[in-house]
Amino acid sequence: MAKINYKVFIAIMISLFYASTCFADYEIGLGKAEMDLFLKGAGLNGYGEFCNRVFDQRSKLYSRSLLIKSIDSDSMVLFINCELGNISHSIKSTLFDTLSIMGYNELSERNTMITATHTHSAPGGYHHYAFYNFSHPGFQEDILREIVKGIVKSIQTAFSNLRPAEIYFNEGHFKVENSVAYNRSIKAFNRNFPKSERVNRKKTALALDSTMYVLKFIDKEGRSFGLLNWFGVHATGIGNGESINFIRQQRVCGELF
Repeated sequence: MAKINYKVFIAIMISLFYASTCFADYEIGLGKAEMDLFLKGAGLNGYGEFCNRVFDQRSKLYSRSLLIKSIDSDSMVLFINCELGNISHSIKSTLFDTLSIMGYNELSERNTMITATHTHSAPGGYHHYAFYNFSHPGFQEDILREIVKGIVKSIQTAFSNLRPAEIYFNEGHFKVENSVAYNRSIKAFNRNFPKSERVNRKKTALALDSTMYVLKFIDKEGRSFGLLNWFGVHATGIGNGESINFIRQQRVCGELF
């Protein structure tokens, strides 16, 4: 399969944001499904430490799918977000093989983007590369299978929930003094500015782009049924001393939809 050009994909998404002014142009479907990843003793992905394992589950882990389909043609784009540390080639290849077998031939790497929240509190071991699996320990076939299973369910739900809708795009800024996130590489960040504008190394929360971009989806009845936002947060709220599946930073917003 040809690899997706992510810059082109984002450009297409942005063009959709600004072009959608009537219900007749697009149908939008959202889907959410649990990934059953509680495997007692499995290694957590993120810190790379052998002792950082799963022995409890405080919250479920989900896959979410956003499907935007043109009414006038068969073209569509699919955005997937999983509550995982990262997305592996094994997830992509297994997912598209599964979708092909199930008859979803309209979906491929050309029109699908698979992303992760980068949580450090979800199991790993789903890579086909040994380096990423050392601390988990080794390749965990059950984990990979359940990840793909959850993604497929969220895609199926998105297809079943397709509806005419409008897309609204907006952006705003938050006060960086609120310490929403922080920059771990102040030295590199400051190279972008003259000395008079550089950030003090002790004030890492100020070394951020405070812009948040948001998509909002509104149905015919004027009800909002989904949000998609772009703002990077390093999901390390639960340290490597904990042995739980738990989502913190993105959970509150995600649970609203």
